[in-house]
Amino acid sequence: MALTIGWETAVNLHEHDRSNVTNMPGPEFKRNVTQLLQQPQTHQFGTETGEAARLRFETAVSQTINLHQNERLGFVTHGTVIALFLAAHNQLDSVAFWQALPMPAALVVSTKSYQLMEQIVL
Repeated sequence: MALTIGWETAVNLHEHDRSNVTNMPGPEFKRNVTQLLQQPQTHQFGTETGEAARLRFETAVSQTINLHQNERLGFVTHGTVIALFLAAHNQLDSVAFWQALPMPAALVVSTKSYQLMEQIVL
């Protein structure tokens, strides 16, 4: 199915930077991400803290929204950074949200308050 909508890439909307991490067994990966989500100010693994990833992502979202005012926007991103972002603006447990997040999913979020309005399983 082809979508007839415009699109563009934007910097800093990527996942928590793990470019210095080699593949690790699933349970170890889950433990590391859980610690990152529970203690985002503390460096756990990767090249940035969870808080640094969230702030980078949030700044990029805000800049994109400001550039495209009055337009409907969609962001394509990854689970860890979106869990950090949404937990900071909603009463969400970031670990529980990340663990329950289906893939793929669409999340409807207010561009003004970043409140999570709807979760759609694709």
